[in-house]
Amino acid sequence: MNSVNIFAKNKKVEKVKTPFWYYLIIILIPILFFILLEIGLRIFDYGRNDDQWISITETKQILNPDIAGRYFFNTKNFPQSNNEAFDIIKKKDAFRIFVLGGSSAAGFPYSPNGTFSRYIRDRLELLYPEIPIEVINTAITATNSYTIRDLLPGIVEQNPDLILIYAGHNEYYGALGVGSMENIGDSREFVHFIIWLNKFKAVELVGNLFGFFSSLFSRDSIDETQRGGTLMARIVKDQLIAYNSETFNTGTNQFKGNLEDILRKANESNIPVIIGTLVSNLKDQHPFVSIKTHNLESADQIFTRAQYQFNLKNFHLADSLFRIAKDLDALRFRAHEKMNSIIKEIALKHKCGIANLDSIFNAESPNGIVGNNLLVDHLHPTLAGYFLMGRIYFDEMIRLGYLPKVQSEKFHYTEPDSLVISNFTFSKLDSVV
Repeated sequence: MNSVNIFAKNKKVEKVKTPFWYYLIIILIPILFFILLEIGLRIFDYGRNDDQWISITETKQILNPDIAGRYFFNTKNFPQSNNEAFDIIKKKDAFRIFVLGGSSAAGFPYSPNGTFSRYIRDRLELLYPEIPIEVINTAITATNSYTIRDLLPGIVEQNPDLILIYAGHNEYYGALGVGSMENIGDSREFVHFIIWLNKFKAVELVGNLFGFFSSLFSRDSIDETQRGGTLMARIVKDQLIAYNSETFNTGTNQFKGNLEDILRKANESNIPVIIGTLVSNLKDQHPFVSIKTHNLESADQIFTRAQYQFNLKNFHLADSLFRIAKDLDALRFRAHEKMNSIIKEIALKHKCGIANLDSIFNAESPNGIVGNNLLVDHLHPTLAGYFLMGRIYFDEMIRLGYLPKVQSEKFHYTEPDSLVISNFTFSKLDSVV
């Protein structure tokens, strides 16, 4: 027994402790591998160019047409902005505005020439012919607040004098939204991390390899652009979102958190912002999908009641019912009323301007309820609607003193509106397209 104990003790003494550097090397090897892989992929220019801005001449640049690759993982032929060029080096006396948002901000279906940003640019050029005016529309179809939050630091670097935002309709089904086929999780922090990670070419390579091998075994990976309809319609996951459901509240909180980040960043950078409240077709857009939830009536039932009250000329009650029907619509292509409350709350908190599009669009509509008179579908304005949209933003710019400080004696502020509309660069060919 004694000899056995002595042997055991000697065995314990002989045991060597693994040095710290061994574990350090184990950790550093994969990190070093991906660093070298990233460097190699950049040297050979693999994949898309992920720079936010690309030069198109020696003096001009545009938003990178491939930038949406950061946010679309399952959709090929992802969307672009209107590719509006501006100076790489801002002129000393230039007045520069950036526009951010989704398809309505981009001017669908009249983009690139029929946008509200063109109205603002043309009106500023009439008022201030002596200074360079740049109104750069960087809005991208089928994107939401995740995209705006990611693009904002790069926009801040371009030294804008003003930022205009119109966003919120795409919060559920836009890229990375909780109801989108591009969804990668409900945690905002995790989604922000993935967006950051997706800027590396090594991650793009891994994603492409995964997509390639997945396509060999799954029919679901067929390019979604083969389906009909708009891009927003194509990237909607087969998911209905009931009013006040968990997914509904997740999307609302996603918008609130991202908008808080966006306006805080702009505030810290001393860049003024005007954000618009959201307009939806209330009177002439029947709910897309009507479902029964809890103790609430269905969207169809409420919409029918709204039409009945409208025919009785009870317009105030009809307006309220149309809004409830919109909110109960389980296919969330239109922002619910809480979104406008969030916009106003956070904008006031950060002392940002508010363009009250929702209330003014209704005030400009027959009987105070907006419909097909100013909207071509469920939420995109007509050409006259985009003119009105531009005027509302412009009026807020005047009210807040956000126009160029150089005074022009050529026009009074109110005079150029009719001149802009009569000379607007929107041809019959644009209309046909």
